[in-house]
Parts: sequence; structure tokens; C-alpha cells
Amino acid sequence: MNGKVFSIAAVLTILCASCAGFFVTDEREQPDEFPPLIIAIIVAGSAGGGFAGGWFLNDYFDSDDTDVRPYLRLSAANNITDVMSVASVFTANANSNYAQLWGMTKEHWVRQAELEAYSEWQSGKEYDGNAVLLGARAYENNATMTANAVAQIDSFLGEVSEKIASWDGKDAYSGNMEAGFVFDNTRMLTDSTDIGADLISVANAHGTSGKVYIGTVGEDYIVTSEDYEPSYVYNFGARTSVTSEGGLTYVLETGKNYLSGISSTIGNKPFEAGIYTVSDAVIGGDTLSAVMGSSSVPLKAGMAMRSDGNVSLAYLDNGNVVCNGTYGTISFLVVPGDIPSGEQAPDKVDLTPMLKAYQTLLDKLYWTSVSANNSASAVWSIYDRADAKDYGVTTLMASNVYDSVVLSEGMNEILTLSAMQQLATYYDANDDIKDLQIGLYGEGMDAPFVRGSILDEYGNTVYGDVIFTPFFQSESVTLERGIDYTVDQNTLVAIWTDGRELSSWYSDAMRTDGYETLFVEDGYTFQITQLGVCDGSGMHSEPKVDFKVTKVDYIAPGKANLTDDPDADSTGKNILKAVCIVAGAILAVLGFVRRSPVLAIAGIGLIVFGVFFADPVWGWISRMVRL
Repeated sequence: MNGKVFSIAAVLTILCASCAGFFVTDEREQPDEFPPLIIAIIVAGSAGGGFAGGWFLNDYFDSDDTDVRPYLRLSAANNITDVMSVASVFTANANSNYAQLWGMTKEHWVRQAELEAYSEWQSGKEYDGNAVLLGARAYENNATMTANAVAQIDSFLGEVSEKIASWDGKDAYSGNMEAGFVFDNTRMLTDSTDIGADLISVANAHGTSGKVYIGTVGEDYIVTSEDYEPSYVYNFGARTSVTSEGGLTYVLETGKNYLSGISSTIGNKPFEAGIYTVSDAVIGGDTLSAVMGSSSVPLKAGMAMRSDGNVSLAYLDNGNVVCNGTYGTISFLVVPGDIPSGEQAPDKVDLTPMLKAYQTLLDKLYWTSVSANNSASAVWSIYDRADAKDYGVTTLMASNVYDSVVLSEGMNEILTLSAMQQLATYYDANDDIKDLQIGLYGEGMDAPFVRGSILDEYGNTVYGDVIFTPFFQSESVTLERGIDYTVDQNTLVAIWTDGRELSSWYSDAMRTDGYETLFVEDGYTFQITQLGVCDGSGMHSEPKVDFKVTKVDYIAPGKANLTDDPDADSTGKNILKAVCIVAGAILAVLGFVRRSPVLAIAGIGLIVFGVFFADPVWGWISRMVRL
């Protein structure tokens, strides 16, 4: 910005106000409140202040020693660098913590997989680990976990992109700033405003073929952030396609593909979460999960970097970052066009620790799935030995508590069978534990109960008029009194006693004189006649009861709220507006006091000019001066 622009505009504006003020001294009737001497002083002060202020600002903005634009650029670069450094450290720490916490869920996924194996087992049928873990919702929750893990930094990187884009059109920044990524010592920077990045899980099937789970964030998740959209897949090569286990094929264009925006090549079906085969391609996204089997594609922590419409990929390989076929480190850097004397340019922000922490999470998710798969396979083998299944068989009787060891299928099977033998001996030797007439009520209890009948998939009555509690395994369910519910997931049902009024059963100490368990599958029906919830104050009859299954929820990313960068050109516009409005207000007040329509109209006109026309006039003056 040329400082003379502001000088000219400021002096002209205040001179207009000053000259208009001379009309005041010519009025024949002057009120006591505003004697001519006071008016003369105000006018002289306004004119003198206008000349002095304009001259001072001209010297300030034209002086090489006091040019604010390099300082503004350096401040903007330091601001983004500082918050990027904090964000990368936060992301690395968060993903390390996520990995530790996920390790504590291993027994949950083991049991989910075992129950799914119970549901799917048939005499002579081969075990399919991917089918079992799909049914147990293990891959679905893995994908939701990674979507959460990358959402915060991806959202933040999006806000950084918006901040960089805001430099366009501002004289202090446009064309004078470079930003981007540095791989080792190679800078991938641009002075354009098209820059962005996403932290992703990478499946490298270049020159080969393999399988990976691609998930979606379901409609039941609430995403409150308007600027961030989850469930995407990058394709880092030429146009390719992925094919599901069910035969659906989806085309992935080069670059970023939002799953909500693609449909199958045949039938035009929306994208469905599931296991997909990737052939001779490198893809990455936020909802990928590694699957079981020799054809699985291992997942690597990576970063998709966009600059000037081009997308580059950096990913971890055995602890080292790979980009364009070479190894090094990946960093973020902002470089202002010029550095004021005595100041230092901001350092680059190393992003390698962030990738390593995310890789730790990906590895934990994979090995947790392996543990669940091995346990389910061991239970399946026990069913094969006996040629019969029972939902009570579980490897958790000899739970693996080591992070450094994953028990094999055979080891799980031996430990489980040994534990079962000991339990059988214990049960046979102690008759006192065989009596199941035990009251259920206890302090702090908050349990749901259903009274009704249970029908199998053919409509045959399995249990007629009993009190029971269903334990749904995968999806949350709401049961309503008087409305039949058809089961569509693995569900363990505890039958407590024969049917009776729930309040009467509560008064009778809720004894379980008819206790049995039943594992129901798809197609069973609950005919519901009564619903109740028991707590410390008694049994409460309810019209409906929610059975909410614990699962991973998608958490919408927050906003970083980066500060706006000041701009010297915008500052000039704002000062011009302020001068016009203040001068106009003075004239309008004087016109009102002196009953002078000319002064009042002049003042109002100057205010209108400042509010509505200062920007275009400032732009015109700027262009004229630059010529």
C-alpha cells in the first residue's frame, strides 16, 4: 500500500469538514452554546489535525524503517507455525493415548467375536475370520476410531487452509507468503492459496492385490462441525476401482473421494461399508481397517498433502517416512516473503512424531482384531470337536493380559478346554451352587425387564409368557409395550421366571425360580406385553425401554479459532471510514444546533459516504496513485 493514498484521502476528508464548518461562522444568529470563537478553534484544530495526521501517516507508511507489512507477514507466519506445533504435539499425544485405551477393549472384542462365531457355526462349515469380525462389528468400530483420531488434526489443517486462502487479495500477504510441506530438505511450498492436508490410513497395493475394510460414519452419528466431512478415500494414482465381497464395484477418481458422493458402477447403489479388494493402487482414508488373512493389505500412517491442485503422499514404512520413493522426515513450513532486520523466520514443524503415534494406534487396532479372531477361531474349533455349539464357551476363562504376546488359536483352545474341565469338576463337586433361585434385587440396581413371549424364526413359541432381559450385542434397540420386535442381531436372553405382573414379582424379591438362558438369532420375535425398569425405589412400568449398546461414537472435531491477520490496506480503509463518520457526525450536530439544513445534509452525506462508499473510493485512489 502506498502511504500517500491515505495522506491524500485523510487531508481531503478533514478539509471538507473544516470548510463546511466555515458556514457556521457566517450565520447571523448564533446560540450561546456555540460562540464564534469556539467554532473557529474547532475548525482550525480540525484542519490542522488533518494536515498533520495525513503528513505523519504518509511519512510512516513510506518509511523503509517503519513499513508494517513485513512485520504483519512475520506475525502471520509465526501464528500459524505456533498453533501448528501445538496441534501436532496434541495429535501425537492423543493417538498414543487412544492406542493405550483401545488395548483395554480387547476382551470386549474377543467376546463379541466368540458370540458371533457361536451364531455362525454349523457342522462342517469352515471358519471365516473376516465374516466373524464383520458380524461382531469389530471392523466398523476400528474405522470409527480412526475417523475420530484424524478428525481433529484434519479439521485443524482445513482451518489453516482457510486462513492461508484469506491472504488472497490482501496487499500485505498476497504473493508475499509461501506455505506447505518440507520433505527432508526438499521444499514443497507454494505462494498460492491452494494448500491442505489430511492425516490418513494408507493401503499400498501397488503392483499387487489385497483386501481392506472401508467404513462409513453412519447416519446415526451427529456431526456438528459445518466445515468438516468424514468418510473419504484418496486415490494416489490413475483412476481405479475397488470391489466389495458382494461384487459391488466403485470407481475412485484421482485425489480425494467422499464416499457419500460415489455410487456403484452397476445398479447405481450408494457406497456400502465392507471389505474391498484393491488392485494395483495406493489408497488412503479416515475409515480404513486392516482385515484378517494373507490377502490383507497392512495399513500405514500417512499424510495426503495438497498444493496447487496436486496431491502428494508421505507415509511411514518401518518407522521411516517415504515420499516420492525416498526416505526422510516430513515437516510443515510457512515462509514470509521478507524478514524485518533483526528478526528470524519461523522454524519448520516436524510432523514425523504425529505419524508415528498414529501408526501406534493402527497397530493396536490390528492386533486387537487378531486377538479377537484367534479366540473366535479357538471356540469354533471346540465346536467342531464336539460337533455342537454352546454360547458359554469362551477363551476369556484364560484371558491374555500381555500386550507383547498374541495368543495363537491353538494356545487359546488348549487353555479354554483345560479351564472348562476344571469348571466342570468344580460344578459337579458342589451341589450348593446348582440352586439358581436367587433374588435379583440389589441397591443401586437400574435394570430393564420384559414380560412377554419369545417366538423362533418360524413363528413357533419357544417361551410363552415369561419375564426376561435381552442382551443385544451390536446395535441399540428400543422396545415398546404392545409392539412385537423382530430380532436382527445376536442376542443373549436371560429368562428369569414365568410371566406375572412385574410389580408383583418385585414384591416377591424377584426370585429366579425359572432361570434359563437362550441365545437367539435373526428372525426371532419378542411379543411384549409389559416393560419395566427396576431401581432403588421399586419397579416402574414403562411404555418403552431403551437398550443402548456401548460402542464407539463419532465425535465432531472442534474448531481452532485462528486469529485474523491484520492488513495494512484494510487498516487504511477503516481509518478513512472513521474520519468520514466522525467529521460527518460533527457537521450533523452543528447543523441541528444552528438550524442549518446545509450543514445537517452535508454531515449526513459524509456519514453515508463513509459507510457505503469509502471502500470503492479508496480502491480508486489506490489505483490512481499506483499509476
